[in-house]
Amino acid sequence: MSKQQGLTSAELEVTQKIQTHFPRELSAEVLGFANSCPVQDLTDAIAEMLDRLAKGAKTTVPRLLKHITSIQTSAIKRFVATDHFKEGETVDGVKIISLSKNFRNLFLPKVEEDIKGTEIKVHQLLRDSKDLGIRAEIGEANEEIKLAYFWQVLKAHNNKKNWIIAYIIGTDDNLWAVHAFWCDDGWRLHAYSVVSPVPWLAGDQVCSR
Repeated sequence: MSKQQGLTSAELEVTQKIQTHFPRELSAEVLGFANSCPVQDLTDAIAEMLDRLAKGAKTTVPRLLKHITSIQTSAIKRFVATDHFKEGETVDGVKIISLSKNFRNLFLPKVEEDIKGTEIKVHQLLRDSKDLGIRAEIGEANEEIKLAYFWQVLKAHNNKKNWIIAYIIGTDDNLWAVHAFWCDDGWRLHAYSVVSPVPWLAGDQVCSR
């Protein structure tokens, strides 16, 4: 029987067993990520889990992120993006080489008020991963950071030739993966959809609260 025609009897038996024993203690956060997960990603994850079970391996998923440092950010009364992110200029020691169209449209109009000082954690990505997996490990409560915090992260990392990812709300009220990478002698910034099918690479750094 082809997959277009339906599930085989063996496949149907497995899916019924999964449904019967589906864990009831999963958090709304985890279920939300699963519901928003692309179908192929979810299919691949289930297939990998069943393959590991068949080989007698533990199904515990290894961690994606390793905490490497924390940055204490300062309180800011008013943060105006256009005063800081200036293409081709250096502001407070941060040199911006280029800003992508997405970043300019979604983040340059931003003005953030009464930003409290906080601790921003910086993690190293241990293996290639899409945003879905990274965000699930960080947790919904800690994934979003302010643009003002991201600026202070860049200041702390200046001249270190890093690739840095942060999840920030754009002017469209959606969460975006903002990516800064050091090229030649300055930063290039982009903004990508958090449902992009392209994974981030092991070694990249990820910010969170």
